[in-house]
Amino acid sequence: MAEPTSAMLPRFLDQQAFDLLRARLRLSRREGQIVECIFREAKEATIARRLDMSPHTLRTHVERLYHKLRVTSRVELVIRLYESFLSLICEPGSPLSPVCSQNTAGRCPLRR
Repeated sequence: MAEPTSAMLPRFLDQQAFDLLRARLRLSRREGQIVECIFREAKEATIARRLDMSPHTLRTHVERLYHKLRVTSRVELVIRLYESFLSLICEPGSPLSPVCSQNTAGRCPLRR
């Protein structure tokens, strides 16, 4: 399976969205970088290299993140990110653009 690329990721998960997610989930700057890389990268070695840390240090950070966010896998982590993101965009006055095309017509199922 091919490595994910920026072109394959949803456009709505931009840097502003990750910054707001980091604040919502009460992550440190470093934890936020790791979470974003987990979301965007497939391999730990790539993430460790990008963040200039050893794979062992990265695994320690990831284990602590799992505990902090009450998840047990990358899949659960990504699901938690999406759930938090959807919660953020549904808040009144959110600076994030809605992802539902029915939002402007007042028929978005996310706002029920």
